[in-house]
Amino acid sequence: MRKKRTPPKYLYKYFPDHNTFAADVKLKCQAALERPYFYCSSVDLFNDPFELQLKIETPKGSHDWLHLRQLFIDEGKPMPSEDAWLEHIKINRAEAENRFEEQAFLIRREARSEARICCFSEVHDSILMWSHYGAKHSGYCLKIDVEKAGLQDHLIPVLYSKGGDFPKFRVQDIKLEDFRLTFGHKHKGWRYEKEWRFICNETDMAYPVEAVESVYYGSESKEPLQGELRAAFPEATFIQSKVAQSSYNLLFSPTE
Repeated sequence: MRKKRTPPKYLYKYFPDHNTFAADVKLKCQAALERPYFYCSSVDLFNDPFELQLKIETPKGSHDWLHLRQLFIDEGKPMPSEDAWLEHIKINRAEAENRFEEQAFLIRREARSEARICCFSEVHDSILMWSHYGAKHSGYCLKIDVEKAGLQDHLIPVLYSKGGDFPKFRVQDIKLEDFRLTFGHKHKGWRYEKEWRFICNETDMAYPVEAVESVYYGSESKEPLQGELRAAFPEATFIQSKVAQSSYNLLFSPTE
């Protein structure tokens, strides 16, 4: 099991300009600003088809099977003695392995359908993220105080692959609370996002308006959007981004 990382004090979330959306979607985005809340999406709506592809390895020996037995006990399931359990596995090895793989598949499928995820970044100045999630720099980015927003207890950092294969998740790594770690692995091509994920079972995650410390306007953002943001976060600092003239950089300066 990987070592737990402490979330940073601030995380950032990019948004497009909702004024360009269809009327019903625009109203939902405006409601999210007015309440306010973050929308938590299901994995099936993500733009990466490789999400949740981490595989749980089939138990390989007695230590793995005994660890699995203990997990069942921790969940309140009646289990035979250790010797009886291992003897059962020895006699019915193929059936036990098939049942394990079926259950692992069901866990991933249930997680895809039931879990909700809200994505954040460690950085506010990613040109690629402004281009993608900020809709060609026409949107905005929120600087969020993690503790004030109540995010700290349910955040996991995304780990990025070192090669092309899916990461392996051993039976010995499994704890009752660790299935959510299957949401925290992505291909190395996504490394620029420096992503953290909030895992929950709710679609809307309310947060206090005071949790937004700063609002960054995209270099191509328009006044109607900027006006809505000033109304939604009256105590925040507002910062305008612009494209540098002689380098591949974004420049940021506070607005009045």
